[in-house]
Amino acid sequence: MLLLHSTGVALWIGYGVFRGDWVIIISNCISLLLLLGILFFKLQEKSGKSPSAAVPDRTTAWRGSRG
Repeated sequence: MLLLHSTGVALWIGYGVFRGDWVIIISNCISLLLLLGILFFKLQEKSGKSPSAAVPDRTTAWRGSRG
């Protein structure tokens, strides 16, 4: 879903370039950068490269202790 949304935002950037409307271009570039950041961390978490995913800290350790 993030990839689909990013594609739509990229198309909006293309539309802004076509029209020459800087407001559309700038706002969608900011949105696309944020979406790509989210997508990067999501893929990093899925691949298991995130060190915080393997070892729970104090804020998440209580979730596993329910019995």
